[in-house]
Amino acid sequence: MDEKSLAGVNRKFNARKQERDALLSARQEEVYRAVPRIREIDNALFGGGMRMLSAVWDGTGTPEEIAEQYAREAARYAAEKKMLLREAGFGTDYLDIPYTCPHCKDTGMRDSGLCSCYLTLLSEALTEESGMGKLLRKQTFDAFDIRLYADTPIEGQTLTPRKNMESILRICRAFAADFENHADNLLLYGNPGLGKTFLSSAIANELLSRGISVLYQSAGQIADLLSDARFSRGDGEARSVLKSQLLKVDLLIIDDLGTEFINSMTDADMFYVVNSRLLAEKSTIISTNLALPDIGRVYSDRMLSRILGHYTKLHIYGADIRNIRGM
Repeated sequence: MDEKSLAGVNRKFNARKQERDALLSARQEEVYRAVPRIREIDNALFGGGMRMLSAVWDGTGTPEEIAEQYAREAARYAAEKKMLLREAGFGTDYLDIPYTCPHCKDTGMRDSGLCSCYLTLLSEALTEESGMGKLLRKQTFDAFDIRLYADTPIEGQTLTPRKNMESILRICRAFAADFENHADNLLLYGNPGLGKTFLSSAIANELLSRGISVLYQSAGQIADLLSDARFSRGDGEARSVLKSQLLKVDLLIIDDLGTEFINSMTDADMFYVVNSRLLAEKSTIISTNLALPDIGRVYSDRMLSRILGHYTKLHIYGADIRNIRGM
């Protein structure tokens, strides 16, 4: 999980606790002023708890006997407290401030691990930082329509476009489902308008929903970022953070490889990102309109070597489907 996102979510949980504590304190003082006896009851309950612990330590009775005695005493006090609250015009639950999440009581933890409320906030924070716009956030596996791909043979291919996409879709779903247990990489390649970006987004959205960090950047954005870093242009702190994320994020998606302005420096920069993530065993997805031979002509042999040797290559073919359903 991304440290920055975790810190942001933890701040929200701390803020919830502080707001609840402040509201409870304010209500207690209001009640104590109106009904001083309730302050005495609360002090007595606290003192009774301390006496119970002291009695257990001193061995003046069995823990079961002491706990039962304290429970009877606490029940009497609780009944009196409710009666006093009601008589003073307060609700009997006026001092029972509700938690934002009743399941974890705003701790973010449950017996089984992280609470769903914590994961939801983390997913929202990660999505905000992922670089994915609103359109990409709507592109999920459930929204993927396999019927847009023709189920008739095309020249030079063994599988129809639909059968081919069914196979690719299974691989992408498995990549996302088992992401925590592997450090695999995907290359989605083929002509424009065939769903490469949609599949990348679907994987990203699945991972983000589980609290896994994703950074979605076009190859052009990455090239510009690294060029700015080399020549110290722009916001230095923001640039440094984003450059660090390129290497540390759980999943990096490089969209439209080959559309950036390519020279020896951008080739070296892109190799640096790809190779560094391989060495760190961090997963990367690359989408490109280039055919495999074209990648070798546009980029250096070492860049092609890393892709051929360490990426699962998924060739998407068929007719442009964008005008059919907006993919």
